[in-house]
Amino acid sequence: MPEADIQTMTNSEKIINHLKGVLGDKLRILLMPYKRDMWDSFEGVYKLAVKDPGIDVKVMPVPYTFKVPDGNIMQWFIDDFSDVVESRFTVDFRKYPEKGEYDAILIHNPYDECNYVTTLPKNFYSSSLKGLSRALCLIPYGIGTICLLTPGVINADYVYAENEEVVQSFRSQIMEQGATTEEADIICQKMILVGSPKYDLNLEQTVPEEWKERIKGKKVVLVASSLTAFLEDPDAEMERILSVINEFSEKEDHVVIWREHPLMKPTIMTMRPLLMLQYGAVQKRYIDEDIGIFDRTMDYRIAFSVADVLYSDPSSLVSVWAQTGKEYHIL
Repeated sequence: MPEADIQTMTNSEKIINHLKGVLGDKLRILLMPYKRDMWDSFEGVYKLAVKDPGIDVKVMPVPYTFKVPDGNIMQWFIDDFSDVVESRFTVDFRKYPEKGEYDAILIHNPYDECNYVTTLPKNFYSSSLKGLSRALCLIPYGIGTICLLTPGVINADYVYAENEEVVQSFRSQIMEQGATTEEADIICQKMILVGSPKYDLNLEQTVPEEWKERIKGKKVVLVASSLTAFLEDPDAEMERILSVINEFSEKEDHVVIWREHPLMKPTIMTMRPLLMLQYGAVQKRYIDEDIGIFDRTMDYRIAFSVADVLYSDPSSLVSVWAQTGKEYHIL
């Protein structure tokens, strides 16, 4: 395909184009999401695939669980994707893929046994899925160089990388683990530079009715709290978050939306359980006193669609927000 055509493609289109280039125009694709909050990394590929007469696409939501502090498993969950995936394209996780049933299996959870907060059943680990299709492909949920040295990256046949910086970061990591330059070259060949599908931002979202009246005619300030900043220094993080909330909630022409990372509470409970009381108390006061809107939706893009400005710690969310061209500030 001409370079000019590739340059005009969305990142999701580049992934479809690559799959067709290595596997052919007739494709059977299985997408395996686990958390509804993370569907944005698959959405563009799914929407293109269902419109392509040469592609038979299926979506298999995968069970997941949260780990408690002792590492044990509490309860298995299956998220509902019915608002974004038509039922005719959905496959029950109990219909485990047979070898050769699909040309490509796409995953976005690369952690296998290495995640301390959430985990999947072992038969959905990348190590178990490898070899079941002609290509096991990883679309990383995160943006940037976070958590690249994971089992999913090693086991995947193709990793859809955001940019060259990500590839070089991965190369440095594996060489620090003892890989030679030649070995690093071979492994990095599987990384395909397409950009993140998360950047194919769709802001045509259905806004909750209870939000509409509250935000009407006001400047909407979105405050996002991240995992890393909270775990590193919870007191400083809460001070930063509350300073923004307090500043704008006192202005009649502003309204605040607070959105926490979807894994915030499970992460605190698993890694810093003693902090849960502190964090929970702050959040309870925000909700009980109706200081602002607490975003409980499964898709951050709903808040993105109505917010005028973002205040957030450095995170992949900021990178996605930057695509909107709207104002943002790093806490």
